[in-house]
Amino acid sequence: MHRIIFVCYGNTCRSAMAEYIMRHLLKTAGLADKVRVDSAGCKSSGEPMNAGIRRELAKNNIPFDNHRSKVFTAQSYQQADCIIAMDGGIIAKIKRKVGGDPDKKIRLLTDADGKPLSVANPFNTHNYSKAYAEIYRGCVELLKTFGAEETFINDAADIIPKVNDSPYKRLIAIGDVHAAFDKLQSLWQKLSVEESDLVLFLGDYLYGMGDGDKNVATLHWLLEHAKQKNIIFLRGNVDDTYLHCLFDEQGKMFRGFNSRVAKGIKTAAIKEPYFPQEIYSFLNNLPLSYQVAVGGRQYFFCHAGINIDKPLEAQTKSYLIDHPRLKSFYRNYSGEAVIVVGHKSPKKIFGNPALTMPVKVPRRNIVMLDTGAKEDGPLSAVDLLSGRYWQN
Repeated sequence: MHRIIFVCYGNTCRSAMAEYIMRHLLKTAGLADKVRVDSAGCKSSGEPMNAGIRRELAKNNIPFDNHRSKVFTAQSYQQADCIIAMDGGIIAKIKRKVGGDPDKKIRLLTDADGKPLSVANPFNTHNYSKAYAEIYRGCVELLKTFGAEETFINDAADIIPKVNDSPYKRLIAIGDVHAAFDKLQSLWQKLSVEESDLVLFLGDYLYGMGDGDKNVATLHWLLEHAKQKNIIFLRGNVDDTYLHCLFDEQGKMFRGFNSRVAKGIKTAAIKEPYFPQEIYSFLNNLPLSYQVAVGGRQYFFCHAGINIDKPLEAQTKSYLIDHPRLKSFYRNYSGEAVIVVGHKSPKKIFGNPALTMPVKVPRRNIVMLDTGAKEDGPLSAVDLLSGRYWQN
């Protein structure tokens, strides 16, 4: 068994947080029996975990226990395979304690680009959310070194059916694309979609501030894949906006509308005269929602959310594509059906910059899939039948 130990100054803040985050990630990835995680500090032992750290872990649904701080010793060095210091100063303290680093075990966390992460002590900064975001990001990268190829959404057991009695091998939902064509191609390659899979895109395929060529490339991709019976494209608020801004009721393109999207379509139409009409037909026929039952569990897919005061069959367009009371939906929905949505990223709804992955809302049967592809975030997909997720 591989042993990791996280080290900070007092083992009441950063290293303790890292220990519980890493344990949670390993358990979710099915690697808990292969890696042992511990933490320690450079000063006295026996102190409880910082209250701000406990609140941040609880807010992010990370389990923890009655932690008491421990001191890092020479024996700790000998027993560990990997020692993760929370900043450069801690590396120096560890080396002074044990006489250097003869086995080259000591390192910092790193981000996705391999850049070392030096996590400021939230005991001094009081910025516990920032510490959580940096530590979580570093732990995700550390997890990859242990062969964690499959990553699962939090609380996956709460949303997957006990039995798959459907004709589908996978039930895949994909978040807001927003003309992130390169990300779409990368994600699609990772998914390796087969005819036995049912795939649902949750809407918002274009981006008005994006590159015109990428909007056109995305539209071409959508039109080609819309021919496949096992791929369903739903309508988002952006799609609905462009439908009515670009075209009249007969499907003719307005001449005066000159957004980047419109200019890209008009340029493409020089060589493809039928391209605008194909786009109109695609946008005009996008359904507002999709519902399917698997193993006795209902799955309801839409762009933004639902009116919690009405049954699923009575939902209206205003709620499904551009929810007027979005936070109320996330806070108060208590239904048994799993509602799968895009529209707003978890990090914006919950104010947590670490949430760049699909999220199941704690204590709510809601799965959120907009992970900020139109900005610097990834494009994400989730298989609702297994809880596994992918990102470009």
